Amino acid sequence: NSCLIDARGILGRAVVIQASNVTLDGFTILGDATMYAGVVVAPSCQEVTVSNNLISGMMLPNPSNDSPLSYGILAYGNSQTEMPMNLTFSNNEIYNTLGSGISLGMYTYNVTVTGNNIHDIVPVEFAGEILSVGLQAELTAPISVSGNDFSNVIIASNLLLSEGSVSNNTYNNVGSYLTKTANSNILFNENVDWWLASSNLSYNGMTIALESYASSLEAAISVADSGTAITTSNNETIVEDCSGAWGGDALEDECGVCGGSGIADGTCD
Repeated sequence: NSCLIDARGILGRAVVIQASNVTLDGFTILGDATMYAGVVVAPSCQEVTVSNNLISGMMLPNPSNDSPLSYGILAYGNSQTEMPMNLTFSNNEIYNTLGSGISLGMYTYNVTVTGNNIHDIVPVEFAGEILSVGLQAELTAPISVSGNDFSNVIIASNLLLSEGSVSNNTYNNVGSYLTKTANSNILFNENVDWWLASSNLSYNGMTIALESYASSLEAAISVADSGTAITTSNNETIVEDCSGAWGGDALEDECGVCGGSGIADGTCD
């Protein structure tokens, strides 16, 4: 049986972990528009496990920065010398939170995310795009994401400037199984068909090159930059034709006309 933490109407956070060798297990944690996080793991914590909890309802964008996200679980560090380490998030159900289910802010080390059911995350607008993320991480290494169930999210795992693995998860109604920084050391090993798209994201004055393992060609096209190629799990390569149609067969004729009929009577029309 679970214990109830009803944090509705209490501004901010329901549970804050500021110690090491801590386990939070078997709670139902409810939030609302006054809450930005169900569980917070603060910097310098070590050996923390959050497991077998039901977390939902956090709808307040993070008031400490300009992020539109709230979080079922939030862990973050301050620097490479002050960051939470050896974290396990397992067998939790997280849903109906604003923008993200689990978020690892800058600087977290050795994180395992396994056996969770993360679903129905409420979309927000972020950097000009509509976004809902099951798992968000930035500057996390190593991270293991396995055996989770992601459903009704735009991106299941969004791992930026991180290293680790994503394997043996299940997905339903997901746009991207994994979005990561281009050429980062993330092993993606899933038994699904995927379409790998490349894009650039402009954020805080920076341009970040991304790779997205999309769940369909349509989802890949929606994020792929023009002039790039989409590759597939079947080793196919899909590019735009001269009209801009992905996978199309239109060609420029001798006169430089896309889809034209070529030279007529020896001259260009």
